[in-house]
Amino acid sequence: MIRRLLITFIINALIVISSPAQQNSLWDSTFHFNHIGANEGLTAEFITHMLKDTRGYLWLCSNAGLIRYDGKDFKQYSFSFKDSTTLSNSRVSHVMEDKEGFLWSPPIKG
Repeated sequence: MIRRLLITFIINALIVISSPAQQNSLWDSTFHFNHIGANEGLTAEFITHMLKDTRGYLWLCSNAGLIRYDGKDFKQYSFSFKDSTTLSNSRVSHVMEDKEGFLWSPPIKG
């Protein structure tokens, strides 16, 4: 039974991989990468996680806070004792977006 399922899976995988539409979409794609760093205004040296939200912003998680990049400018969100509306901790390891477009980050102890 398991052998039959494995053979069926392999045959289906080979059909999908060898289809012309799949080859064109995989091999004809062009990827373009830009390096962004301190010279472009990035304040963090180490990024732990990235998320592109539904509005097109790129969110970068770091030990210095949460950083929003709009393709041109950076805006940093971090913790401040003087402002109760800031992040509860500047160390941000992960960020997620819910169905309504709200961002969520799990708390970090320490």
